[in-house]
Amino acid sequence: MKNVLVRTLTGIVFIALVISSILFREVSTLPFELLFLFFTFMGTWELLKMSEKKSIHPNYPIAIALSCYSFLIPSMGEGVYGYLIFPMVLLLPMVELFRNKENAILNVSVSLLPMIWVALPLALLAKLFLNEIDATVLILSLFVTIWLNDTLAYCVGSLFGKHPLFKRISPKKSVEGFVGGMVLTTTIITLLGSAEILCTEKLTTPWHWLFFAILVVIFGTLGDLVESMYKRDCDVKDSGKILPGHGGVLDRLDSLFFSVPAVYTYLLFLSFFL
Repeated sequence: MKNVLVRTLTGIVFIALVISSILFREVSTLPFELLFLFFTFMGTWELLKMSEKKSIHPNYPIAIALSCYSFLIPSMGEGVYGYLIFPMVLLLPMVELFRNKENAILNVSVSLLPMIWVALPLALLAKLFLNEIDATVLILSLFVTIWLNDTLAYCVGSLFGKHPLFKRISPKKSVEGFVGGMVLTTTIITLLGSAEILCTEKLTTPWHWLFFAILVVIFGTLGDLVESMYKRDCDVKDSGKILPGHGGVLDRLDSLFFSVPAVYTYLLFLSFFL
């Protein structure tokens, strides 16, 4: 009972922080940027820490600097700031020469992984948040779709799940849960789009919202499975302990890392072709 209470309270605080930072956009974008910069830092730290279980020795200072800098590029106005990432990347193999650690290739590769897996998707999210006219509705819709699908997939899977979706990686996820979560989530989001409760400059029809929801569900599930694969390979249950009852930042944002690039690409497609 105590664990359920802790998990519930942590979930409420986490959701409240995310939603508040998004809704505060009209006053200032700083709360959102600071919150997700913190998520970038913690996600990078957790990923590097897990990797040590595989006898890998990541370069924490440069890896964290790369991730945080990558996330901040949209806030700095991009331009020349984006190009500065390349000399920073080149520092990794140069510094590795003097570290005298085993598995040099893996050390450098894993040190780059958080920038690709964690920071760049969150940087794209920040870019949408800072530049899109209807960013508040768009970003809230993204999170609501992820949370809705997680909840509905869990409920359907608990009631009717018999066939594992990906037994080798996540035995508890079922085909029934995935399909049920997708059908219910896409239906709800499409109905909200039809009623014009959800409406943005680019997502203007129920069909737009239907494809939006499908992308978020599919790529969000893939993000969840990829993180489970990494944790299983590193033989850890949770990515961290910062969120009592939930694990780490990676455990809470895993669906976001794959769904944000998919949604960003979808919005670019709508901008260019429709």
